[in-house]
This record gives sequence, C-alpha cells and structure tokens, in this order.
Amino acid sequence: MDSRKTIAGFFLFAGGNRFRDCIRHALHSVGLWVLCFPIVVFAQVHAQQIQSHTEVEFQVLLSPNLQALKEREQDVIAAATLFSAEPRTAPFEAIRVSEGEFSQRSPTLVFPFFPHEESGTRVYVSSVDSIGNRWSDFEQLLNNTQNFSMVSVPESVDSVSIPVKIVDDGEDEHRETVILTLEDGAGYAINDPPAHTLAITNNNLVTAHFVLAEDRANENDGTHYIDATINPAPVSGFRLCFEVSGTARQGQDYTMDNSVFVWIPANETKVKIPVMIRKDFKIEGDETVILTLTNHLGYTLGSPSQHTLTIVDNTVPIPRFIERESSVDENVGTTPHKVRVDIFPVPKSEFTFSYTLKGTATVGFDYNTNSTTVQVPANVSTVKIPLTIIDDMEIEGDETVILNLEKTENHTRLHKIKHTLTIKDDDIPKARFDLVADRVKEDAGTRHVKVHISPVSASGFTLNYTTQGSRAWQGSDFTIPKVVQVPANAPSVDIPITIVDNSRPEDDEKVILKLTPATGYMVGSPGTHTLTILDDDDWGKVDFVLDRSGAKEDKGTHNVEVRISPAAIIPFVLGYNRKGTATPGKDYTSSFWVRVPLGAPSVEIPVNIIDDTEGESDETVILTLYTGGANRFYTDGSQITHTLTIEDNDASEAHFASTASSALEDTGTHEVEVRIDPVPASDFTLSYTLGGTADEDSDYTITGSGTVSVSAGSKQVKIPVVVTDDSEDELDETVILTLTSGTGYSVGSQKEHTLTIEDNDTPAAWFALVESSVPEDTGTHEIEVRIDPSPANDFTLSYTLGGTADEDSDYTITGSVLVSANATSVEIPVAIIDDKLDELDETVILTLTAGTGYSVGSPSEHELTITDNDEPAAHFASTASSALEDTGTHEIGITISPSPASDFTLNYTLGGTADEDSDYTITGTVLVSAHETSVTIPIEITDDSEDEPDETVILTLVSGTGYAAADPDAHTLTILDDDDPSEVTLRL
Repeated sequence: MDSRKTIAGFFLFAGGNRFRDCIRHALHSVGLWVLCFPIVVFAQVHAQQIQSHTEVEFQVLLSPNLQALKEREQDVIAAATLFSAEPRTAPFEAIRVSEGEFSQRSPTLVFPFFPHEESGTRVYVSSVDSIGNRWSDFEQLLNNTQNFSMVSVPESVDSVSIPVKIVDDGEDEHRETVILTLEDGAGYAINDPPAHTLAITNNNLVTAHFVLAEDRANENDGTHYIDATINPAPVSGFRLCFEVSGTARQGQDYTMDNSVFVWIPANETKVKIPVMIRKDFKIEGDETVILTLTNHLGYTLGSPSQHTLTIVDNTVPIPRFIERESSVDENVGTTPHKVRVDIFPVPKSEFTFSYTLKGTATVGFDYNTNSTTVQVPANVSTVKIPLTIIDDMEIEGDETVILNLEKTENHTRLHKIKHTLTIKDDDIPKARFDLVADRVKEDAGTRHVKVHISPVSASGFTLNYTTQGSRAWQGSDFTIPKVVQVPANAPSVDIPITIVDNSRPEDDEKVILKLTPATGYMVGSPGTHTLTILDDDDWGKVDFVLDRSGAKEDKGTHNVEVRISPAAIIPFVLGYNRKGTATPGKDYTSSFWVRVPLGAPSVEIPVNIIDDTEGESDETVILTLYTGGANRFYTDGSQITHTLTIEDNDASEAHFASTASSALEDTGTHEVEVRIDPVPASDFTLSYTLGGTADEDSDYTITGSGTVSVSAGSKQVKIPVVVTDDSEDELDETVILTLTSGTGYSVGSQKEHTLTIEDNDTPAAWFALVESSVPEDTGTHEIEVRIDPSPANDFTLSYTLGGTADEDSDYTITGSVLVSANATSVEIPVAIIDDKLDELDETVILTLTAGTGYSVGSPSEHELTITDNDEPAAHFASTASSALEDTGTHEIGITISPSPASDFTLNYTLGGTADEDSDYTITGTVLVSAHETSVTIPIEITDDSEDEPDETVILTLVSGTGYAAADPDAHTLTILDDDDPSEVTLRL
C-alpha cells in the first residue's frame, strides 16, 4: 500500500443477528487503493474493471438468505467476476470498484432506506426478505450506521480541504445534510470542533397550475370540479392556496368546502377543486367564479394560474295556471273573464307562450278570444288570458272551456297546465220578489206578495218558499198556502197572506218569506221578502209633566218626569229625541230611551250635565217624545216637548299672550294679543291703561284708547298700536299696557305687556362737497361731513384714505372722527405738509364707511387736491465762457433747482456782437426733462476764414411755464477768432 496517501471509501455497518453489510462506492484516484472494512461478503460484485467513479449511485439489494450473511469473518474467493478481500486482524479490507452493480441470485423487493443526513448517495434496502419476513431490527440498523472517509494530508501543510461534490438530481426531496466527523488516527490529534455539518438545500420546487384557463357549467349541474396539475410529484404534502372572486355570490350561487386552499398529498400530481353550484331559480344571466392560485410554501406557480368558471344561467320562466278551474255566469256582460297565469321565475325579457282551447263550449257562439298566444313583458309575474262570454239566451245547460298551455322550445311547463272554465247557463226561469220589504196594517185583510218570473216558463212549475215569523205566528197572526202554482208563460205570481186582526195591543210583527229553488226554475234576487204587520191597538197616552225646567252647570244629574196615562199595562221602552243648543257628549249625556216598568204611572228621563270650564251662554236641551217605533202603542199627550236650560257658571279670564314684544318704528300697526279663557258667552269690553316712555300722540296712537271690544265665543282679542314713523334719530321707546278688571271678565296673572318701539332713523353721513383744492402751504384743511338726522347718541365716523399723496410725507390725518349727539355736521382735519420739492399736484381721497349708529349717504367720497408751490429755478452755471472759432459745438451749462416734477421748455434770448447766422447757430429753447438738475444749451460755432475781432454771444434766461429764471440769468460766450492776418487771398 502506498504510505503517502490514504483514500477512504464509504461503508455502512450494521450489527445484529440478522445481517451485517458493507456498501458504497469508493472515492479515490486511479492507481490508489481504497480501504473498506471487510466485515462480510454479502453479494457478488460484477465489475468490468478495477476503477471507481465517485458519481456513480448504486442500488443495494440485500438478501438475508445468503450464506455470506452469517456473523463471522471469512475469506472471499478471488475470481474474475467476484470481488474478493483479504481478511485481516482488524475488520479492514482493500477494494477497487469500478462501474458495475451489486447483485444476487434472487433480487428482492426494494424499499427506500434513508442514509445519513445530507448524503448525496441513495441507499435502498428491501423492507421484506425473500421469504416474506420483516426486518426485525430495522431501528438497530439505523442506529448503528456509521460512515467513514479518509483524506491524504501532505507534509508541511497546515490545512486541507475535503471535497464534497453535490449532485443536482432534479428531484423534489427533503432537506439533506452531510456530517463530517474527524476520527482519531496516527500522527495527529483532534481539536474542536470535531464535526462539520453541510446542509444541502433542495432547489427543485414543484410547479402548480390549472389544467384549463376557463370552463363552463350549467346552473343545475351540481358539483363541478376544477382540475389542477402538480409537476413533478411532491415528496411531501402541501397546501395549494388560491383566492376566489367573480360575479357569482358564494353561499347563494355556489358553495365551496374550502375557499382558501386544497391539500396536495405527497406524490400526487393532480387535484380536483370542487365547486358546488346552486340552482336558485332566478333569471340573472351568466355568472363567474374565478380561482387564482397564490404563492405559498412548497411550490411555484405555473401557467395558467387563474381559472374562470362560467356558471351558465339556464333558468327559463315557466307559465302555469294559478287556479285549475273557475266559473262564470253566462250573463256576466261584456267585461271579459280573465284566467290568471303565473310566471315563475320573473322573466328578464319578454317572451310568448301559447295555449289550446277545448271543451263543450263553442268559440264564436258561447265565448270569444282574441288570440291563443300571450305576450309576457319583462319583469311581469302574472298575466291574464281574457275570454268574452256570450249570453245567447238559450236554455242549454252549463258548458266548459278547457285551456291547455303548450310547450315551446325554450319554455317548459311543470304542472297546472290545464284550466277548466265553466260557463253557467242562466237561461232558466228565475223567480224573485217584486219588493224586499212591505208594511201592512193589522186590519188590511189579505196581502198579495208579488213574485216575478223571467224568462217565462213554457210549461209552468210549482213555486216553493219557506215562512218564518218575527213575533208573528201562523194561524193566530196570519195564514198562507204552502206552495203556489205558476202557470205556463206567466210573468208573475202572487203569494196571498191573510192578516188576522186581533184586539190586543202588541208589537209590530214580521212575516219573512224565502224562495227556495226547485225543478223548472231558479231563485233570483231578491229571494227574500219581509212583510211587517203594524198593530192598530192603542195602550194610552204619554206626555211631560212640565214643559220646561232649569239646572246649574254643576248640578250633576237632572231628572225630567214623563206621565203615563193610564199606568203601563205592560213593561215597554219609552223613546225620545234630543235637540237644543247644548252639545251631547260635551255639555250633557242622555240616552234616547228609558224603560217603563209594569204599572208605572210615570218615569223620569235622566240628563247628566257636564260641568266644563268654558265661559259660555246658557244652553238648552230639548226632549221630544215620539210615539213611533217602540212607543207605537201610545198616543201623544198634551205635552210631548220639554226644554231644559243649563245655566253656565264659568267667567272668562283675560291675560296677555306675552309679557313683551318689539316693533320697528316703520312697522305701522303692531297688534298686542290678549287671550280669553274660557271663551265668553257674550260680548264684553276689555279695559287697560297706558304707560311707558313713548308719547301717545307723537310716537303712537291707539283707536279707542283704553278699551277693546271682545266678542262672544272669542278666544283672543288684539289691541292695535299704530306706531308713528318719525324722522328723528332717538332712543328706543316703550308702551306699557296694563289690563284692568271689568264687567264680564277677570284679569289673569299676566296682565302687563311692554311694547318696545325700536327707532329706525339711523343718521346718514355724507360729504358736503365732492372735491376741494388747497395749496401745499395751507396748513390744516377741514373737510365738512354733514349728518342728517342729528344723532341721538355719539358715534365714531370712519373713513378710508386713498389718492396719490402720501399720508406721512404729504399730509397727516386720523382714520376716524367723533360725532357728538345732536350734531348736524363734523369737520375732518387734514394737516398738509409744505415740503420743498417740486412735484405734481397730489390728491387725498376720503371714502366714508358705514359703522355703528349711522349709515353712509351720497356723496360718500371727497377728493382733496394739494397743489404744489415749489417751482424749479433755472440759472447759468457760470456767467461767461470762451471758445475758438474752430471749436465746433460749445455747450453752456444751466443748473435746475429743485428738480422739476414734470418736463418743461426753457426759454432764453440772444444778444452780443456775433451774428447768429454767420458766426453761430442755436435753437431758441431747450427741453428740460422731469427730475433733471442740469441741462446744456448747444451753440454751433461757424469757423469762417475772415480775420476779425473776437465776438460775443449773450444768452439771457427768460421765466416760463413750470420754472423761473434765477441769478445768474445771463451768460456771455466769447468766440475767439483764429484767422491769421498775414494770409491774404487775392481773387482776380
């Protein structure tokens, strides 16, 4: 063995009675030995060449039936196709493994055996041996697993790297680790840390996506499944998360067991997400359920990541009859009979349905219809099929119209598709009474009750009826036949009732006849007749004992006596009417009757008087006996009317509605309300006194001052105060009204009222003049402001300032001025500052502003013009100057002081010995610009060739508009001749 390098192979060691094994490929370079522990030869190794490859992954097949698995060391026979090892004292052997495989004679099933963490090599061990036994010490196998490796360390090296090649296998798998632990050996010692863990993180996440981007399902399909695909198959389960949206409403249009995620088991590549679609029987259009996959642990999103499920609304409206049958009389008239059809669900758009007609009735003879189709508008839940019934006047019996709804392509029917209409024939004789009721006296004899027959009967028939009595008894009060025979073609028949006239007083009696249907006719309306038998036997007379009486309002019950003559022979009820000015229920209560006991010679009618709190006139209750109805057995006596007078006990009280009020001076008439409670029964005069600061004649007037008339029944009265609108500015004034007691009323606690008259004459302030003007050296200028009307109180007059003048440098003024009470004018002082500047005229604009206690009149603005008094002075800078004749232009300086506010033209005159045209040229004026402090006058000197004496030009300033000439106002310019007299020019 080469002692310079040591290359270690990986092996797996497991102890126990069942097996031990040694596996794994070797890591080495070509030509080096790889060392393995020779525990046992457990299989044949077929190798084409003795060379190892570290990338090769082996599948290990273990068989416990091989003799080689016995727990002992043994020699391995060397052979070309067998792998052998030399036994040693220590369990160690040298191997060289190239590409090849471990095999056995009978390969067994394989189960995944997890190697050490983070190992790049996969180890598979069968979970079941060849005879079907379980590995009993699988845990021991795991717990005894050890992995070893070795690395060569050259001399004089202080560090070495252990290479671990990571295999990117493209599979989704758990997080794995490689743990390298240093072992003791010759020539070195182990320091901390003795171990290193390398974590291999899986970079192969599964991809999840929907199979389809969209799909459709009918509303009545039930559960619809949405397919999703997982690729590759996951090694462990995970949550596939998604979000749900769309136009469909969860809980109403569909439901989902879980609308957040679906669980993906390990190794599962497909999943179905159930959506339970609900049939709601509503026409609402197609709706969508949108599932959008969202990112979560354990997977990435593929495409499509969103699936749209369209729920197709296949609900159609269903027409059905509301009732299965109905009936109508043949003589219903021209108004159509309508058969109602219910539409469910309510349609969103109009549609048409049809129906067929059958039955014993004939279209055109017994009934008519416009169409056998019905147009149903949108959003309508009920329609009606009209049928017009024909009254044919034929006796034909009842007939039927059968309506059947027809099925169409888009609209189905479930139930109630048939409706039977029965047309009841009315063409048989109808018997009816001529009158509903009639009256007859007891002594009338026989009374014939007429019965009409329509249409007439061709053969005649027997008319049946029943008889009932109300206090009337057949035999003692009347007699009547049991039936009446109706002849053929008779339009009417009489039922005879014979009245028995007895001599005893009794109540009116009634005989009630009721027609009953029988063969050959039917009963019309009215089918009942009531005949009242009026008793004609008198019992005596009733009348009031007195024709009138009186009672105070607080009496309570007042009884009015009625006389019975002779005394009552039987008990009866005595009736009476009530009238008068008193109101029942408000002023009194009393019924319309009173019971009279047997043998009573008189009876009292009680009148319960109500004691109210209203002041009112005396009122009456007029009682009148009547002998009709319950009193029909008695005749009127001499006194059937009684008048009861209710005397009022409530006096009216007067008081003001409020203690105070106010009115502007220009209000006109102001009304002060006085309330009366209770309302008076008669007119009275209300008195009051006047006071306050206002003057009755100049500030207000009151018609009929001191009193006001109160009419009967009035709840209130108003005292009119006519306020005088004067033009004086004055303080608010008061009118104090105080009620005083008088006849027919009393005064309440709120008997005084104070009316405040608010003055509306606000003083107006305006300028006496629109404008004024003063020189700058005036000093103080006063501007007059007029006040009208004169104020009742002092007030401060305010104004604003404007204009071209500056408040501090050109003038001073206060921003307000005090106006004293009763003043008719005030002066605003403006102190004008006299500066030394030449400037334009300036303005001060004062504008009055409204304030407390006054208003602003016209003119409200005044413009003050300050005229400037500082005129600029012009003078020569020097009195004399000189210039040679060939100078050209010579300028003469002039000084301006103060500087002018505006341009002006400076004038001067010319003099001297020089001639203006031949010796010089000049303008007679010069322009001085605003704010200039100097200016020059240019003189153009003419350079002639004549020898001449020096000449002068004298300029003299002349005062003009916008300036004045100052000293020195003259300047002398001497033109020096430059022509040599020795030069003579001769001209021939």
